[in-house]
Amino acid sequence: TKLPLPTRLLLGITGFFTDFWFVPVGLILLVLLSSAWMLTTPSGKRSKDRLILRVPVIGEIIQYSILERFCLILSTMTRAGVSLPEAMEVTTKSSGNTHFQERLDVSRQAMVSGSGLARPLIDTGLFPGAARQMMTVGEETGTLDDQLAMASEYFNRELEVKIRRFTSMFEPLTINTRGETPPMATSFRTPIDSGIRGCASPSAWKTAPSSAHSGKG
Repeated sequence: TKLPLPTRLLLGITGFFTDFWFVPVGLILLVLLSSAWMLTTPSGKRSKDRLILRVPVIGEIIQYSILERFCLILSTMTRAGVSLPEAMEVTTKSSGNTHFQERLDVSRQAMVSGSGLARPLIDTGLFPGAARQMMTVGEETGTLDDQLAMASEYFNRELEVKIRRFTSMFEPLTINTRGETPPMATSFRTPIDSGIRGCASPSAWKTAPSSAHSGKG
């Protein structure tokens, strides 16, 4: 008797993957190698950096960690007497994200051409309303370094909130039916929390301004 069409298709597909298993494996390796190569190109890195900022929760954590680092380093360098153009160049490179670097570099060029600092930074669209207000006040009152330090503290507080929100997403998975946290679940949550804090914590970058300033001398 002739087998039904769905059964024949299933047997055909099974036989293909059994006899020619190297074809799908090769395709998967090709895709992985192509993706890895694309990430080494400027356009691929740019696409990756933009995409990661759009990831829910994680994207916000990365964004606020970059902004916190930017304000912290710029404030420290201006207090140390480094010129704004040089300080902007260092902080722009320290962002580690091509999307931020491109927009901050445009603002640096506008600042060099005489547009001030607050307005070009606001026009990047990277900073939330509270930080924009701090920068404007700092430039108008001549307390830019103090306002940048306050903005850094603001981003640091927001960053802590977002990290706690992220780690809390795993709490339902790590609590058993009796409301207890098993040891294995704790060992699962701890590296997640430590990893996020390690990537986003501002303490990892606090040595950057001093090293950049010492290199100048």
